[in-house]
Amino acid sequence: MEPKILYSAKEIAEHVSSLAKQIDEWYSPVGVCTPERPLLAIAILKGAVIFAADLVREMKTPLDIDFIRASSYGNATHTSGTVTIQHSSSISMERRHVLLIEDIVDSGWTINKLREYCMRNGASSVKVTALIDKPERREADVVVDFPGLPAPNKFLYGYGMDAAERYRNLPDIWMQD
Repeated sequence: MEPKILYSAKEIAEHVSSLAKQIDEWYSPVGVCTPERPLLAIAILKGAVIFAADLVREMKTPLDIDFIRASSYGNATHTSGTVTIQHSSSISMERRHVLLIEDIVDSGWTINKLREYCMRNGASSVKVTALIDKPERREADVVVDFPGLPAPNKFLYGYGMDAAERYRNLPDIWMQD
């Protein structure tokens, strides 16, 4: 079967805007996130970088941005089950509200390990948002607090997601059978 567009750039933009509003509403109570103690938004490299850039530009909540590299795929199209994390930031998570920004949550292993990593590093709370959510693929018990667009159990690429490091720059999300 030929590749086809699952979500257009317009549909993605509308959903990103909706997620930004939901996240702002969650963190809007007085004193939760302030300019003196902003939200720590952590984009998970490489796949979430485009989503994260668009999302944080839509948000009103005071925030700092950081990046973390985590993977369970390598160059494969399915999870290896082993999660590797690389983080060398000078931004402390200690007593900070953390928002993990992921491109896609399917098995849940990566986001589960990242949530644990943030809590071990002193985060006050850890919430998760994802551009794409595949709950039927869950193997780990994980909650996506601000869920992304639903997707079938197919390989996806575009809008930051790759196929062996290619196609991240496509504005739409494509599906391959």
